[in-house]
Amino acid sequence: MIDCCPYLGVLSLNAVFSADLVLVPVSSDFMSLRGASQIERTLKALEQVLKRRVERRYLLTRFDRRRNMSFDIQKKMVELFGDEVCDTVISENVALAEAPALNLDIFSHAPQSRGAEDYSALRVELQNKGLM
Repeated sequence: MIDCCPYLGVLSLNAVFSADLVLVPVSSDFMSLRGASQIERTLKALEQVLKRRVERRYLLTRFDRRRNMSFDIQKKMVELFGDEVCDTVISENVALAEAPALNLDIFSHAPQSRGAEDYSALRVELQNKGLM
């Protein structure tokens, strides 16, 4: 562990050391936004040890278009993380909640659902930006 950063225990160091990209999911609420800020501080501290930039993207999840708070969180994320915020958001979706309970991925459980569409859009976005 690195003394400068108390949150390193949250991350799997081996995964970060070997990763080309860290995708940080952030639920559309203020506590998750705080957690994302802590992850950002952790990654910056880790970069000093690695002597390289850790490429990352922040993914807004559980986005509910009916709640102003979702849009407030999205705006704040862009203020904090700029271009590192994915354009794609993952909408709040019943099928996404059901799939793990059935031990299935969203594409096996409900391939026509909004959740499957959102994750497909994320894949396309990451591919188009050369991140996968």
